[in-house]
Amino acid sequence: KALLLERQRADDLQRQVEPLKSESAALRQEREAVLGQASKLERDNQELNRQLHALRMELEQAKLETRRAQQEAAAYKEAASYKPPPAHAAPSQKAVPVVGVGMVLGHTEGQPGFSVSKLVPGGPAEDSRQIHPGDKLIRIEGQDV
Repeated sequence: KALLLERQRADDLQRQVEPLKSESAALRQEREAVLGQASKLERDNQELNRQLHALRMELEQAKLETRRAQQEAAAYKEAASYKPPPAHAAPSQKAVPVVGVGMVLGHTEGQPGFSVSKLVPGGPAEDSRQIHPGDKLIRIEGQDV
């Protein structure tokens, strides 16, 4: 009799275990699906972060270009507002001796300032390596030229 009861109990336990095995298998499949979604979300997140970084870099570049354009516009505005003194006006300062800086300047009528036509070989301008043919000379020490 005890053996029969033990056998019934084992059968009852077996019947209880079978649905749990099925439920466990379903949970494992669901876990794998969730892990797959998490992996895809992580890849998507990385891509979005890359795009965000690229957009931030573009924004910084646009800000820099805007600042440069504003500075250039301000310089052109200043240069455009230059009015040379009348030819008959007496100079207000003593004549300053001419000191060579090693560059040949040209002027185009109707355009502000002067442009550097060429550099004198071995002259101060060439030695400075900061001045090049084609550069515009608009202002010297805050004074329009």
